[in-house]
Amino acid sequence: MSTPLVLRTANGLLALLRAEPPGALLPSENDLSVRLGVSRSPLRAAMRILCRRGVLRRRDGAVVVLRAPRADDELPMAAGAETKSGAFDAYFLAKLQRGEIRPGSLFSELELAREARLTTVTVREGLLRFARYGIIDKEPRRRWLMLPLDERAVDELFDVRGLLERAALDQALDLPDGHAQRAELAEVLEGHRRFAGLKRQRVEEFLRLDERFHAALFAAAANRYLDRMFAAVSMTIHLQLQRDGLGRRGMALGLAEHPPIISAVLARDRPRARAALDRHLASARMVMKEALRRSGSQYSQ
Repeated sequence: MSTPLVLRTANGLLALLRAEPPGALLPSENDLSVRLGVSRSPLRAAMRILCRRGVLRRRDGAVVVLRAPRADDELPMAAGAETKSGAFDAYFLAKLQRGEIRPGSLFSELELAREARLTTVTVREGLLRFARYGIIDKEPRRRWLMLPLDERAVDELFDVRGLLERAALDQALDLPDGHAQRAELAEVLEGHRRFAGLKRQRVEEFLRLDERFHAALFAAAANRYLDRMFAAVSMTIHLQLQRDGLGRRGMALGLAEHPPIISAVLARDRPRARAALDRHLASARMVMKEALRRSGSQYSQ
């Protein structure tokens, strides 16, 4: 019998799959683990369940979406409220990552409840959880605002990001030979090189590569609290990067500055890795603040 964690993970994965067409490849296990807030063990068990139900299929080492999830695919649990809570979180994150709610825009609880096929109570409770991250705020008449960033918020965000990434980097530098995360970092490095060679580079595809890079780095730390704190920071940054101009600048920056970080980690060159990370954090902060200034100190809808 599957544990409540596995069942909750399967339902959260179903919510993410609503945004994926049949034939699409799933993101990496590290990426999905970060998005769903679980380790790879319950994630793999959840994927096996969805493979048995014909939603997913393993093919040549990858996992492919066979069909869109149906209402009857959701797995029943004794703790029904917890299941619905996880389903809303996964649904709302996927909606943000697709750029369907932009900084500065208003949206309603009722609209989300209808689309997600959840009660307004479940939606409201979920939105209150996201409000604690500082990315949305409550408005009158059950409406919500996706908050834009200002320069002070950017500084605060990058101060926290720096603390988290430096802690994860130090752990990654100490990984022994043969560790799975060193192999994953090597694959991510190769992924950056392949992507840099593409004639047509799409921001949304780079953001998945960016997530994989950070997921690999934080998986090395094996610290669930680091993972979850960075997930909140990363989500806020990615929401801003979905704007095309800023997103393309961020993409160019990541393609140029992620590989030196990874190469230094794989070489176990601590001074070079730290210097490369600090350069990347400083330039990423500068790019986001410059974009804010050009747009009049905040993003408009």
